[in-house]
Amino acid sequence: NINIKSQAVGASDGVLTGSFADFDVNTAEGLKLYEALSRADVGDVVWDFENGTVSIQTKRPIIVEQTGDNPVINIEAPEHIFVQSTGDSALRIGQIISNGAVRLVSAQGITGIANNLVQGSTITLRGGTGGIGSADQWINLSQTSGGVATLSETSDGWTALSASGGIYVNSDGSLSLYSVASNTGLYLAAAGVTSYSGEADEEEEFDVNSLGYINAPVIDLTIKNGADVGTADHALRVNTEGSQPVELTIKSNDSSKPVGNVYVQTVNDGTLQLAGFTSNGEVSVAADSLTVTGALSAEDNVTLSATSDMTVQDVLSQSGSVLLESDGTLSALGDISAGANVNLEAAGDMAIQSVSAASGSVTADTDGRLTAQGAITAQGDVTLTS
Repeated sequence: NINIKSQAVGASDGVLTGSFADFDVNTAEGLKLYEALSRADVGDVVWDFENGTVSIQTKRPIIVEQTGDNPVINIEAPEHIFVQSTGDSALRIGQIISNGAVRLVSAQGITGIANNLVQGSTITLRGGTGGIGSADQWINLSQTSGGVATLSETSDGWTALSASGGIYVNSDGSLSLYSVASNTGLYLAAAGVTSYSGEADEEEEFDVNSLGYINAPVIDLTIKNGADVGTADHALRVNTEGSQPVELTIKSNDSSKPVGNVYVQTVNDGTLQLAGFTSNGEVSVAADSLTVTGALSAEDNVTLSATSDMTVQDVLSQSGSVLLESDGTLSALGDISAGANVNLEAAGDMAIQSVSAASGSVTADTDGRLTAQGAITAQGDVTLTS
């Protein structure tokens, strides 16, 4: 076993700062910047678009090799912890505790003992060709701070995860995801989850809303304490690029306490396959192509939009309105009902079953063919346009 107590574990290199004009492979300064960027991970680079400069501070981890049966590494270091395993060994962790940045890197995966914990203000776990945690033993995370940042100011709290295998992480608090990448799937339980977010300054060329997203074929989120998924200003972002649908499941850990507000948006073209769920707040999902495979129910407004085709089952808003917008076809295979209004819009053909608006109106507007196979009822007006 390896047990370390220190002020800090690993080190940070000095800050290398250069101007955008220095990025020239034919100069010594340019080569130095490119080399530093090639070694940088998330949180190592600060882009200052207002002043046209970039600052890079890479990390130098300690290298460990765990041998024997069931080895465990425990580290307590208040400043920061940077650890990397040798190329042919995995990391099996116990308690990794810091008030600052934590970065654990292993080419063969990261596993944990029963009472494992990774605590830090920023947490980076790289599992290489292995996984992070397992279905039988998840990795427990405690992200000690969080925040919103611009590109020229690093956020003070986030989690970044990558592994070829499955990623299994649990937190009793909320998590701000800087980025997540897995070829297998993300299985996450937390009291709220958001994407790393910020607003670009007027002088900046990018919006950090496009930077942090989840890239995995299967995303399974268990939300604790009726907490939210994303925020109204910063939705949880999912990469749907590829020929196969990305499967997203959102559920509560307590059947008596539904999840709170849900805000999801996709990045890149592709299909989001969303399992039905119950929300105690409002739901907003924006995707390229959207398929909802079960009943979706919310206490407040439900807004589903697609820049391509959309297929839904039952959609219910208890006290708010339902808005379904598709730039392609819209197929509603179940009942659409709202406490207030129902608005259905499609650029292509629209097929609906029964639609009801308890205290408002129903509007269905399509540039294609409109097919209705059930009753359409409303306290107010019913307007159908095709």
